[in-house]
Amino acid sequence: MRELKTEVTTSSTTDEDDVVYVDSHDTQRGVDVYNFEDDVVTYQDRKIYVLANAVMLAQPRGIPRVMSSYKLDRKTEPFVPPRVLGPPVDQAFNTLPVLKKANYECYNGWICEHRWREIRGMVQFRNAVRAAPVTAWWDDGADAIAFARQGKGFIVINNGRSTVNTLLNTTLPQGYYCDVLNGEVRDEQQSLPRPFSTQLRF
Repeated sequence: MRELKTEVTTSSTTDEDDVVYVDSHDTQRGVDVYNFEDDVVTYQDRKIYVLANAVMLAQPRGIPRVMSSYKLDRKTEPFVPPRVLGPPVDQAFNTLPVLKKANYECYNGWICEHRWREIRGMVQFRNAVRAAPVTAWWDDGADAIAFARQGKGFIVINNGRSTVNTLLNTTLPQGYYCDVLNGEVRDEQQSLPRPFSTQLRF
């Protein structure tokens, strides 16, 4: 994760001509002439996918594109070229409706990554921090990073197997802040309010 430092800390909202994304309808199907290592992250690895989208939405570069897709099952359709795998259908080849659960996530063959709680929350984060610059970068030299969007927001991402115990400068004023990755904001109320000070231990 520490390799992201240069990319994140040198990006800015002036890069408005850039479109940034984690995956696309092409890369999900292995159609990417620039990806020689075939290491595209998709919904099929939810933990890594959420972390990748969190980084994309937390940094200020460009216009983010959040994926919203349907299930691709190459095991049950082994003879169909990946690039022509279509949406879920019934026996008459009618596209199935998008059905959603109480938590807004989809089923019936649809993935709807944009409805995932963590990704919805990070969209709210990006909208809240807007043009605030990246400051207070921290990393553990391996799998955990943290950075502030000066005075507006703060994110910690730990892709390691162990808990990181350290004291961090969030740049935020004293107060209560929303944990948008793990909670919901409804009617201006946050379901998991956490009292964060200007320094954070995690």
